Amino acid sequence: MKTQTLLGISCAAILSVGLTACASNDGDPSKGTVDRMTLEKRSDLTQICIPEPTRRIQLRVSDTQIIEAFTKSLQRKNIKAEFYRGSEIPEHCKYILAYSLKGKSDVILKAKMTVREKGEEGTTAIGQSYYVNTRGDVRRKSMEIGFDGQVDEMIEELFKNY
Repeated sequence: MKTQTLLGISCAAILSVGLTACASNDGDPSKGTVDRMTLEKRSDLTQICIPEPTRRIQLRVSDTQIIEAFTKSLQRKNIKAEFYRGSEIPEHCKYILAYSLKGKSDVILKAKMTVREKGEEGTTAIGQSYYVNTRGDVRRKSMEIGFDGQVDEMIEELFKNY
């Protein structure tokens, strides 16, 4: 009798873990989850280089609005933003903020931001966050705070240790 009870508890535990693993979709922002790589505070990260917006961004906001939103949000973290054109990262840039934004009008629906550190053999990701805005309450809030507010939230999350 004890063996059957113990066997039943063991099976239930294994089944529970198995179902949890199957239901998990970590790292897939399209399914409403967020996979983050925490950016640790670095004393020398006082300036970050950011590629200028390209027209691949699916939002109806101007390049100037994007640059101003990133600049203001990073200033609150005591980080200076420097924008550059093209795919060549300027020689003096040690840290780079890569991003992709997708949305409708001026509401960001999905975004990814990655902070990279430039070394001798290329760049290495040192921090990353995803932003997914597909649910009703979050979407309503996003419409209220606008594009700048959404960028503030993303920068706040990515640079939460600053």
